[in-house]
Amino acid sequence: MTKTILISLVLLATGFLSFSQQSDIRPKFRIGFDAPKIDHRQLLLTIDQRASYGIDWGFDALMYQVLADDMYWMLENKKYVIQAVDSLIFEKQIPLGVQTLTGGAITIKIDKLENVSEEMEIFLMDNETNILHDLRENNYTTTLAAGEYNNRYALAFKMKNAAPVADENAVLITEDIDAEFNDTSENLVADEPVISYPAIELYLNQTNRSITIKNPEMVAMNTVVLYSMMGQIMQTWETNTNTQNLTIPNMPKQGIYILHAYTENGKITKKIAIN
Repeated sequence: MTKTILISLVLLATGFLSFSQQSDIRPKFRIGFDAPKIDHRQLLLTIDQRASYGIDWGFDALMYQVLADDMYWMLENKKYVIQAVDSLIFEKQIPLGVQTLTGGAITIKIDKLENVSEEMEIFLMDNETNILHDLRENNYTTTLAAGEYNNRYALAFKMKNAAPVADENAVLITEDIDAEFNDTSENLVADEPVISYPAIELYLNQTNRSITIKNPEMVAMNTVVLYSMMGQIMQTWETNTNTQNLTIPNMPKQGIYILHAYTENGKITKKIAIN
């Protein structure tokens, strides 16, 4: 291989990696740890709708070298340095383990946040004291005796001022799309994967014929399309927003429809019946 070809390949690879990094819009939480017998440990937590709260091959990474003082994600009684989950809700905390050989002062903190909303609150839960520590406000520092603390700490997440559903008459839409439904959405957005994203909920208000989309994690949403059961486009709304709540008015009076909500991660599909 000539030097020219080799340099070209290096530049191509560098450019590809740079492009991949720039196009990765997944939220990433880099959590740091300091203790007497470690210079610094950084853990990575990311959100990917293809992952889960269990072990996901290709997303989670085991910690192959655990130091005398160290911190790690606890997954099925094993220690991980990288973890991915499909969504973040306050009810599902992320277990965090700490060990210290001789004891001493430890610090847990946020090293860096990427693609994370300013509205996202990040807490360290101390299960021994039952206290939530706001990591955005300041670092968590305490003194521990020697030992392993695999059940004491966890991370918890909550959106600030999460607004309630707009109307008490609104009812959660739970019915997913029929597998045989055929639409013409390729004319709008090509090759969009269908996703099931529990953090986004759709509510129908029969009284004023509106749909409220509850989006607490503020996932970017571009277009909402309403189809007839025959696959015809009935209405289209250009939303281009990542707000926590979005209300879509002026729905048709009667009938069964399919609604597609196009997000940055794919489309959410629901069947709705308007009386």
